[in-house]
Amino acid sequence: MSAKMISLRNPGILLRFLAVGVVNTAFGIGVYWLLLYTGLAYPWASLLSLLVGIVFSFNSHRLAVFKTGGDFFRYVSVWASIYFVNIELISIIREDTGDYVAGIAVLPVNVVLSFILMKRFVFRPAKEYGVS
Repeated sequence: MSAKMISLRNPGILLRFLAVGVVNTAFGIGVYWLLLYTGLAYPWASLLSLLVGIVFSFNSHRLAVFKTGGDFFRYVSVWASIYFVNIELISIIREDTGDYVAGIAVLPVNVVLSFILMKRFVFRPAKEYGVS
């Protein structure tokens, strides 16, 4: 099942995901910029802003978007994967854009990747896990 099929069947989930994502992203970028401002290197700033935002964003996704319990270990695993993609993409474009803009420029890839991975692996309804 593609992400397109998921969003067409239930467009509300995609809208909620985007709205919650705006809040989560603003928080994460704010922490990232603050850490860069303090002199922390971009990989550490990205990692720390990700870790700080994980607990908040897990709960906001769980409660406001997917409306299911979710699996925190899988959530962390998905974000670990996204982190490595994020760092690689930032490292490719940062010389042309700078670290601040690079962090924003990679957001579209992160949004698509995170929606697909969360919907398929983290916040599936219990019946899809084989649990009644």
